[in-house]
Amino acid sequence: MFEIHEGQVLYVQEVVTASQAAIVKTIVGDASRYNTTESDTHLSYQWQIFNLDTGSYEDDITNNTTIAIAGVEYTPTEGSVIIPKIAIESTPTLEEMQTQTLLNTEYLVIMSELTNL
Repeated sequence: MFEIHEGQVLYVQEVVTASQAAIVKTIVGDASRYNTTESDTHLSYQWQIFNLDTGSYEDDITNNTTIAIAGVEYTPTEGSVIIPKIAIESTPTLEEMQTQTLLNTEYLVIMSELTNL
């Protein structure tokens, strides 16, 4: 069985032994959260709410609480924010950096020799 207490979802179970019984409550997560999904072209943030009957999170299309992403606040539409991905240059590999360093060194040597003419 699940319950919500102070914004937290708790899994509640009764543990019975030969000599005693106890109620054990384990925190599952927040009652409301946003789920992040990613595709090749965009990032999607969807508010979700925990359903006590099914024991799982479901999309909450009524939650339009702003979502802060990288310091920018977005107002969801039907509980969702979709942000296009920005092309990010890939980090060069060690081999690529070594090759570039050699090319730079060769360039400097040539420039130095031209200066001495």
